[in-house]
Order: sequence, then structure tokens, then C-alpha cells
Amino acid sequence: MNNLKKLFVIAAEPSGDSLGADFIAAVRAISPDIEIRGMGGDKMAAVGVPPLVSTEGLSVLGLVEAIGAWKIARNKAREIAVFVKDFEPDAVVLIDSWGFTTRAAKEVRKLMPNARIIKMVGPQIWATRPGRAKIIAQIYDEIWCIHEFELPFYQGLDIKAKVIGNPALGRVEIGDAAKFKAKYNLSGKRIIGMLPGSRGNEIKYLLPIMTVVVTEMSKTNQDLVFITVAADTMKARIAENKARDNWLIIDEAEKLDAFATMDLALACSGTVTSELAIAGVPIIVGYKLDSFTYFVVKNFLLRSKFVTLLNVAAGKEIAKELLQNELSAENAIANILHLLDNETARKTQIAAQNQALKTMGLGGEKAATRAAQYLFNP
Repeated sequence: MNNLKKLFVIAAEPSGDSLGADFIAAVRAISPDIEIRGMGGDKMAAVGVPPLVSTEGLSVLGLVEAIGAWKIARNKAREIAVFVKDFEPDAVVLIDSWGFTTRAAKEVRKLMPNARIIKMVGPQIWATRPGRAKIIAQIYDEIWCIHEFELPFYQGLDIKAKVIGNPALGRVEIGDAAKFKAKYNLSGKRIIGMLPGSRGNEIKYLLPIMTVVVTEMSKTNQDLVFITVAADTMKARIAENKARDNWLIIDEAEKLDAFATMDLALACSGTVTSELAIAGVPIIVGYKLDSFTYFVVKNFLLRSKFVTLLNVAAGKEIAKELLQNELSAENAIANILHLLDNETARKTQIAAQNQALKTMGLGGEKAATRAAQYLFNP
């Protein structure tokens, strides 16, 4: 086992922050005395690694928004690289967030040419832009993928590629539905998740549609309760748009309990879809980008038939995908009612989601644990 004494971890988005916190805990389980510094969010801070540089302004979506955030990302990448150099870690691990981590890794490489730099969770090269594999190989020493089918993209390149698995599949905990329902007086209610994502621009595009869905469905369905799980940074923004009293905005600390109560969910594409599937919730996936970005992605970049990993794993659309112009309140309501009023359809989808989760590796070793083992045993 390598004698690592110092580790630097960088995560610019909420999903990376969660994985970063899990990874740090797994690393300390192997080496309790290791010194760790980094850049992340509240969850990494909660495990003793406060951010040396704020991640504010880095969680963007789409080409138009990315152009606007370019200067912020450049400056913060340079700033964090100086902290890395001053710390002189034995390894630097950068998690997810393609745009920022690419800049940060380049800046670290400039200041520390011989550093061991690792990418945890690469871009979805199987879906768009496989050429990014070459860029990763030029910058990083190692890439820790979440899917086996990513490995062939790195064959023949000067980089070590390994699989840690999907982080969501390592968090197989089922919440307490009874406790949650009792707390919020939800007995006899049908519960629908409204999950617009964690990035500002995901919320920008999805929240107005969800607001209409809640308003219209509540007019004719008095027994419905809608639940949104939101990080502290997004709670106020979502609460401002909340349409009715039967729409609850709750903390992430209660996420698993909330998921356990849901009859179904309308959710932004992302990690949350796997988490919902693990909880046994049938999902309708919604996703929207600015028009220019969607045109480029759809016509020039997208290689996969689906955007949801459950559907990719299944090779068919088991969770309905409402993308771009298809994502309207009218279409969302129609699909919600189809599942809400059809128990057979719900059970069939849950069974198909469970099979897809098995294909994705549910039940295996936790991604964070495997990543920690790779850190000490490259």
C-alpha cells in the first residue's frame, strides 16, 4: 500500500460534494492520520474538509451559461491550484464537473508537473464527445469510471482506467415512510416527487413547469401532496415559486424518508433517478436546456438513444423521458396520471427499474470504498 500522507480533493457541484464526503470517509477508514484538504461544499465541510475556495458560480448547465461562467471558473481554477501547490499533496482527486475540473487539473499540472492527478467520475463520453477521453489522458494519470462500458474509450491511451461503480448504487438505504408521513400528517395522501435538479439552470427550466403541474393537478385531485428535496442553497429559490400549501420543500437530510413515501416522481435527469429507483419509486424524467445547447447536443454530440442511465442500462425506455419541447406541463400531467391511476403500470416500471439497477451493479462494493482502495493501491 502506498504511504500517502496528504490528499487534496476537489468537487465543484453537489453530486461531487456528496461523493467527495463519502470518499474522504473511506480514505480515513484506511488511513486515519492522512491529512486532507480541498474544495467542495457543505458535505465535505461536514467531514472536516472546508472549502479553501468557494464553489459558488461553478454549477452551470448548457453552452450559453458555461460561456458566462468561464472567467469565474478560470480564476477559481488558478486560485485552487496555488493552494494545492502550497499543500504539496501526494495525490489530487478531482470529482465530476467536467468544465471546472479540467481547468483546475491543467493549472495544478502547470505548477506541479510530477503530481499524481486523478479524475473520479469522467464525462459521459459514451453519450457525447468520445474525444474527451484523449483530453483526460493528456491531463490526468488515472481515471476512475462509474461504468464498465467506459473502459474501451481509454484503451491505448496513456492513462490508468478503473471502475469504481455508480455512487448512487452504494447508498442503498431505504427511508422510514411511516415516520415521514406521521411528521407531515400525510396519512391517506398520494405523494408525488417534484425534483427539478440541483443546478441553477436546471431549476430555471424545470421549476416553472412543475409549478403549473402542481397547480393544475391540485384543482381536481384533493388528496395529492407534492414533495421537493432541496439543498440549502436552492431552498429559498424553490420556495419562492411554490404554488400551493400541498407542496412541501424539505431538507436533504430527510431525502430518503421522503423518497420512501413517494408513489411516483417527476425528476430531472441525473443521480437522483438512480436514487429514486433504489427507493422503488417509478420515475418520469424531465430535462431541458437552452435552445442553442440542445440543438448542438441533439444534432452533433448525442450518441446514446437515452439520457437516463436506467434506460441506457435497459436498452429501452422504461422511465419516460420528456426532453426539451416534449417537457410541458400538459405532457407531464398526462404521464403522471397514467402511473398514478394504474397500479399495474407502476409495478411493471418498478420491476424494470430494479432489473436495470442490477445491470448497473446494484449490490456491489460502494464506489467511495473502491476509490479509496485504488488511491492506496494504484
